[in-house]
Amino acid sequence: MRQGLFGLLMAMAIVIPAAGRDTGRVATRIDTRYGVVDVVDRADTVDIRFRGEVVRSLEAPAASLFRVPPRDGREFVIVDAMQSGLHCRHVFVLVEIAADGEVVASNPFGECKELKGVAFRDGAPLIRLGDPVIAGQRAAPATTDFESRDGNIVQVTGSVPTPAAVPASAPAPASAPTPAKPAGDCAAAAEAARAGGSAVDARGALLKVGGQGRLPFLSAPNATCRQPDVFVIPGDTLRASRRFDAYTFVHYVNPRNGNTAQGWVDSSRLVGTPAP
Repeated sequence: MRQGLFGLLMAMAIVIPAAGRDTGRVATRIDTRYGVVDVVDRADTVDIRFRGEVVRSLEAPAASLFRVPPRDGREFVIVDAMQSGLHCRHVFVLVEIAADGEVVASNPFGECKELKGVAFRDGAPLIRLGDPVIAGQRAAPATTDFESRDGNIVQVTGSVPTPAAVPASAPAPASAPTPAKPAGDCAAAAEAARAGGSAVDARGALLKVGGQGRLPFLSAPNATCRQPDVFVIPGDTLRASRRFDAYTFVHYVNPRNGNTAQGWVDSSRLVGTPAP
């Protein structure tokens, strides 16, 4: 049974002065019954630690911690890591701690969403995330629920992206339930692409958007990993920094207002521009 309504049931992390090792600083911490969970800033990455030991590292400039009320002798802390980008600003990790000190940090999940609340189902936290509020948007932002299953975070409600191998137009059998998709897929794909692929030579980094229609930004080199409402149009100028398979990681600066965005795009839509 799901117990209670979703709500922000968590205590936010304590912000403390910079301290710690020369290579980083302790930015936030939460004292659980079994030990301290904290975040150490290291330039463009953050280390999530329990009792001083790193349990997960993320490419992010900063992070906040939220404590979920304990359940069945276990402690839960949600890490909300900030990302660079125009609209895609969040990614989450769930840290679960047992009474014997065993700790499990989930894969990153909920890219580009915002934390709305937590409930419990069968003793496990059910984390509700919502799409970001966009100015002028009439409809209420959609929400998506994520559940911890054996240390893995699984999306259990909301829109599940269609796997790339299945055409979007192919209807699923009426009796088939919507499959649960591991929420860390896009984050794992993005991390693999950062480690692989190839850097773009600076002489060929300036590109323009070709083709027709909007070119969506992706959080990973996979068509199912769209960043909500982040796109460019034909004629826009981009600066590329990395290629992986059929995708290119690009940076965009809006010439009118200076807003910036970055992400993976389909390489076939890019055309070169003359060198300055």
